[in-house]
Amino acid sequence: MLRRGLTERTRLLPYKGEVLVKQGDQVKPWTPVARIGYLPGKMTRVDISAQMKVPPAAITRHMVKALGDQVEEGEPLAQGRLFWELREARSPAKGIVGLVSRYLGHAYVREPIDLGETEPQELDIASALGVQPFFITEYLTVSQGRSLAKGQPVAARKKSFGEAPTYVMSPTYGYLSSIDRKKGTVTITPLFKTTDVLAYIEGTVSRVIPDEGVVVATACSLINGVFGVGGETFGELMVPATTPDHLLAEDDVTEACRGKVVVGGATATPEAIRKAAGYGARALVLGYASVEVVRAVVPDVNMGITGNEAAPLTMILTEGFRMQPMSSEVFEVLAGATGRTVSCNGTTHIRAGVIRPEIVIPEDPVAAAGSRGAGPAAAGGTAGQPATNMGDEQGGQDAWLSVGSRVRVIRRPYEGLRGVVDALCAQKVVFQSGIVALGCVVRLDDGRKVTIPRSNCTPE
Repeated sequence: MLRRGLTERTRLLPYKGEVLVKQGDQVKPWTPVARIGYLPGKMTRVDISAQMKVPPAAITRHMVKALGDQVEEGEPLAQGRLFWELREARSPAKGIVGLVSRYLGHAYVREPIDLGETEPQELDIASALGVQPFFITEYLTVSQGRSLAKGQPVAARKKSFGEAPTYVMSPTYGYLSSIDRKKGTVTITPLFKTTDVLAYIEGTVSRVIPDEGVVVATACSLINGVFGVGGETFGELMVPATTPDHLLAEDDVTEACRGKVVVGGATATPEAIRKAAGYGARALVLGYASVEVVRAVVPDVNMGITGNEAAPLTMILTEGFRMQPMSSEVFEVLAGATGRTVSCNGTTHIRAGVIRPEIVIPEDPVAAAGSRGAGPAAAGGTAGQPATNMGDEQGGQDAWLSVGSRVRVIRRPYEGLRGVVDALCAQKVVFQSGIVALGCVVRLDDGRKVTIPRSNCTPE
């Protein structure tokens, strides 16, 4: 499915943190837009119902801190008065309100773990302890390769009786990666990095969500596939395929694929896919691939929900699993964007809350300027398909579906067939497969009328 227009992507932190950009800023896919410098720690339970002496269902009326709010140790979480008596429930720890249960009457405070330094740190043990560099190993409290908590002693030297020992503390959560007895230093390599959320697409920050993230908008061509594996990535678009029915062979894959989003045409041999992954290609876009080939690339893939598997590269199928060439329109758009940086996401959910994989091709500024100067007819979209605001949606959602829509069926038993929507079912339908979902009646091009789930349709 191909659409042109304005699209938005919401980029959120998993927990409250720091937003790094402001509204109106121009961002690239690799631009950090938000960051948290801590890890979620243990949860501490606070019995709000007991401390406030109210029923569990009533605690939400008394909460003065909302879900996600930061709270200091001893700061009130809930307050209320019974006649003249002030009642409070205070936080036993510094952290973030992680959960409020009106059924149990409890609130939970998640204590953040400060990451400390996030780059390798060299500690001068010899100078800190006043010893010769060669002998520092005698004062180390951990061996090379062992992990350390932030603030844990790395080395210690006991002085004369009655004097406190001298310690050298770890500045981060990490491990002792190297020891240099010539310089008298050790290197601590962090176990964790600061959690950055990247912009993912090239565009403009259209809205800032304080402490949580941003919304990035871009004018683009948006291609939704049928199935994909691997998560978000981006890279320069490379099109070794010459036609939509091209078979990407092993010889087509070279060192030039490193860091690129590669378009292979109709499909690729397993050897070509493995070679592309070995060369460090970011993503591979194909028309189709068999389920056996997908499982050969990602053995542990869950075909119903993808995006978090350990895939060697992101792979997107624009047509599905049935043998057929890539759509000529999609291929022409991809070929025309050769050399430009595009964003890809192979995440696929085929059940409730359908998500389809996507390729986002930002509008070429030079071409956009030319089209704006050409008058209203060139303002966007293809013939008969004006530019639209595509919002923060993913392909596969059925908001576009209406009577008369031309569709392609993307799942068995009618996979790959095309037709026109005759009617939309007002109520959910129990299908032969056992699923219960909203359906539609499609008049296939071969004359048959079939009722299928709406999520099994994509615009032709």
